[in-house]
Amino acid sequence: MLILSRLRSCLLAWACATLALLGQNPYGRITGRVTDGTGAVVVGASVRVVQLETNVVTATLTSSTGVYELQNLLPGRYRVVVEMAGFRRHERGPIEVRVGDVIGLDITLELGAVEETVTVTGEAPLLESATASIGHTLESRTLTDMPLAGRGLTYLMQTAPTVISTNAPMHGWLPQARGSVSDLATAGARTRSSEFTLDGIPNMDQSGIIMFQPPPEMIQEYRVQTTAYDASVGHFTGAHVNMVVKAGSNELHGNLFFSHVSRPLMSNPFFVNRSLYDTRTGPPTKAKRDALFPYNLTNRYRGSAAGPVVIPKVYDGRNRTFFSYGNDFMLRLTPGSGFATVPSAAQRAGDFSALLALGAQYQIYDPATIAPAPGGRFSRLPLPGNRIPSSRLDRVAQNLLGFYPLPNEPGTADGRNNYFYSISNRIEWSGHMARVDQVVSERQRLYGSFSTSLVVADQDRIFRNNARGGLQRNR
Repeated sequence: MLILSRLRSCLLAWACATLALLGQNPYGRITGRVTDGTGAVVVGASVRVVQLETNVVTATLTSSTGVYELQNLLPGRYRVVVEMAGFRRHERGPIEVRVGDVIGLDITLELGAVEETVTVTGEAPLLESATASIGHTLESRTLTDMPLAGRGLTYLMQTAPTVISTNAPMHGWLPQARGSVSDLATAGARTRSSEFTLDGIPNMDQSGIIMFQPPPEMIQEYRVQTTAYDASVGHFTGAHVNMVVKAGSNELHGNLFFSHVSRPLMSNPFFVNRSLYDTRTGPPTKAKRDALFPYNLTNRYRGSAAGPVVIPKVYDGRNRTFFSYGNDFMLRLTPGSGFATVPSAAQRAGDFSALLALGAQYQIYDPATIAPAPGGRFSRLPLPGNRIPSSRLDRVAQNLLGFYPLPNEPGTADGRNNYFYSISNRIEWSGHMARVDQVVSERQRLYGSFSTSLVVADQDRIFRNNARGGLQRNR
């Protein structure tokens, strides 16, 4: 009995999960009623839709009320075919189905032989009127042809009404900056309050950050729902963003992409110019500029391919088995420059006497001389001459000082901003994603997808060691 109880519990959990996932799937639906010329419903009529890119057929029969529903349709163009004995064959299309669409399509059959066909084409696009949600759909051609900052898909969320970016106008929107590319606010909600999904599966890190940003060539389309009333969504106060991975078709196709930006195409940063033309450190020369503004570049390499799975003389997957694969690689070397504060040679030896000339506020007090004072307070004695005795310098602290360089700039009077650094940060990013679709029958199909990314970053070593910054790997 215990085994049966556990089995029932597992089946119940599986059923609930399945129902939840059905509401969040990344597909579209076509539904409607089939009637004859008098308005009477047609029961048992064959309704089929054919995806024009793959010739994959999805079929069903009308119910006792003449209603049909074709679910789990991949985004794309379809032709609807309705057949029933005693009526002319009815064809309609192409019909554009987008992610999340529920298209209502009622069909009226005309009396006649099945061999006769009524074909409806060239009509206005059908409106998705079966749900109350408000959204904006971005199609594949828009994703690949529109100029994208950093080729980041989330950048185009700003084309949807009420969506704004809270990034700086010149932000790069590169794929490794997952937090920054998620900095979008919708309809007055705060930044990072949206939910991202990939093929209906949550694509989220913590704090409203997208987990994986696919290359645009691998996305069929994505929908930004700014007002979503469907019970299957609701884990957000901003927008629901559902991206659909592009499936293969009967035609093999692919693309390659390369972009390059480097220092010869850039101007000097402000602080580089400030130090370059500071005559106290010598005249401006190429060697001085190279030291202040290290070589930098951003290279992007992307490629994708999609089509039928065909193994010559072994397997022909046309109309049945399809694949798609894409990758994205980035190498970025970026200079970083600025000012930091480091202890002088005298301060390393415990001598802070030079600060007393600036005022009593720089007096150092001896923590070993704390004594009670009137009024419930405590007092400490000043260190003579503002010098810490060498016997009281901590050995561990002295060893740590070896990681910090000596000042290379005059700095302020009290010794701040006395070190100018110029470094080169290195970021390597790689991403891969793939999808395989298998048609089992007109009512059954399977698909599997995989995505992964790796970021290797060596940044912020302003002292050219591990005292600050270092190597990070995030998968």
